[in-house]
Amino acid sequence: MKPNVNTSERGQAIVLLAVGFVMLLGFTALAIDGGMVYADRRQAQNAADSAALAAALAIVNGQDWSAAALNRANTNGYDNNGVTNTVQVFYPPASGQYAGDTEYVQVIIIADVDTALIHFVYSGPVQNTVEAVARAKPGSVGPLFNGDAIVGLKPDGCDVVWKHGNSKTTVTGGGIWTNSNDPNCAFRYVGGAGSLSVPAPHSINVVGGASYSGGTPDATVVEGAPQFPYPPLVDIVEPTCSGEASWDPATNTLSPGNWSGNFPPDRDTTLAPGIFCITDTDFRLNANDTLVGNDVLIYMAAGGNIHWSGQAEITLAGRSSGEYKGLLLYVAHQNYASPGNCRLTINGSADSTFVGTIYAPTCDISFLGCAENTGFRSQLVGYTVEVGGDTDLDIFYDADENYEADLPPEIELTK
Repeated sequence: MKPNVNTSERGQAIVLLAVGFVMLLGFTALAIDGGMVYADRRQAQNAADSAALAAALAIVNGQDWSAAALNRANTNGYDNNGVTNTVQVFYPPASGQYAGDTEYVQVIIIADVDTALIHFVYSGPVQNTVEAVARAKPGSVGPLFNGDAIVGLKPDGCDVVWKHGNSKTTVTGGGIWTNSNDPNCAFRYVGGAGSLSVPAPHSINVVGGASYSGGTPDATVVEGAPQFPYPPLVDIVEPTCSGEASWDPATNTLSPGNWSGNFPPDRDTTLAPGIFCITDTDFRLNANDTLVGNDVLIYMAAGGNIHWSGQAEITLAGRSSGEYKGLLLYVAHQNYASPGNCRLTINGSADSTFVGTIYAPTCDISFLGCAENTGFRSQLVGYTVEVGGDTDLDIFYDADENYEADLPPEIELTK
């Protein structure tokens, strides 16, 4: 007798094969078309980034920002035809955290993706939507290096700014900037009997890392700050002096102009208002010397060293108006190729007063003494800056009393 056969099970393999085929097709479509979607998204994002930067550049140059963005997107394959892709440009941004902020521009690209297999299992549109935001900050006039009172510009190495000695040092009105990217000792603090205070809201900013011994400063220390380029992008046009300076021995007064002799020319000297271009000599003030100058700029045109003794009485205030308003001392920067080969030593007495920016970007600065109370009202900018000695040091920075530069436009991709 033949066994009974359940005919209802016939054809099940075909159903399983069909289901498996659909699943296999789906996975294949996901692999192939998913890769296409990913590749198109990367291309669209690159196009949006490039378009946003082009728009930002056009904004700071006073050009047509919308046309610049659309042209750049078109160059990268997105022609804003309204069918396969749309390019939207918003200035200021229409959405997100920068919405309404006129320092930013937003580009959004919506693009259809050509697919091979996915529509066998999915009937909806396949699109990529990407966004880019760029900052377009126009050029402006503002303090050098964010208005920090002490700035060490050397881009690498240890002890670019360092504090030691027994002095109690307070920096008010500005912070401290250390431009070195050394991860361990760009900024060094040696405490002990001395101290360093930078009251809030200002701080000690370090591109690299900080090193401490004998305590820590009374300040917020921020590591990992963005680095300023060196040589600096913001630089100062070198002054010129049209005539020769003249010395009046009857009044011990030196008039502005070019000077190549000993500077200052006498132990008791008054500088008349103006610009002094000093060449072929150092700038030295010895014990018991007196130097007074208001509304002056001293330009060390050929570099040279500066040494101000702690026993000298110095009263100097920078230019009160014009192109160099707020600038007191400027050391020529022709030595960017070999920085650190000049030295500026400030060791003023309690009777000394300094007002205005001291700009010596290739010099090592040693700040070892200054006037008490509010006598030192300067911004110190050097290759390296050492703060030490045994005399209490107070630095009061006021942007209105110091040099402000033409700051270049800032363009950066933020999203």
